[in-house]
Parts: sequence; C-alpha cells; structure tokens
Amino acid sequence: MTTFSGAVRMGIAEGAVSNPPRWAPGSAEPPLAHSPLLYRGALTNSDAEVHDILHGHRDSGAISRLYATGEITEHTATAVGVAADHLDLDAQHLEAVRLLHVLDYVREVGERPQGAN
Repeated sequence: MTTFSGAVRMGIAEGAVSNPPRWAPGSAEPPLAHSPLLYRGALTNSDAEVHDILHGHRDSGAISRLYATGEITEHTATAVGVAADHLDLDAQHLEAVRLLHVLDYVREVGERPQGAN
C-alpha cells in the first residue's frame, strides 16, 4: 500500500518532515489531493470547528496552545502538518484531511496571540 506525506504536500517548512511523499508510480497527485472533503467546503474553518477537530490531537505544544487559547505561532503550522502526516501514515486518512483543513485555517489566520480567537 502506498502512503502520502500530507505535511510535505502542504509545503511545511523544509526539513520539518523526514518522510518524502510516496504514491503510486506514474501518479501525478497523491491520493488525498483528490479527496472531495478538500474541495466541497466540508468545513468553514471557524474557531469552533478547529477547536472540535483539535480535541483529540493535543500535544502539549503548539496544537495544545491553539486548542486552549487560540494562539498561533510560527510553529503551529508545522505541528499541525506533522500531526496530519502521522495520521495519514497510520491510514487515518479522513482525520488527516480534517487536520489539513486546520492547517489551511492556521495559514489563513496567520500568527496571533493567545486569547485572540
């Protein structure tokens, strides 16, 4: 079975993920690139939805700070991308896609201090 490195596809800081993307030879796109959840507006990326998604992914670091206080730092996108990558490698593809939505949200909002959500 081939797997896909979501954090690498999403363009996380180079060197943050050691696993290169792996998908079927000859395939131009990784499998999740065509997931309907990525394109049909499955999430509106509100703070409440992000909070719900992150509940099971708290890490005592950047993800936990985003969950608890809404703080987004320069490390948040990398942490979310790596968590999505690990889920994808563990064949938890739908949950990985949900975290990729959070990653989009983090990038859209940008850095913000805690309590700003």
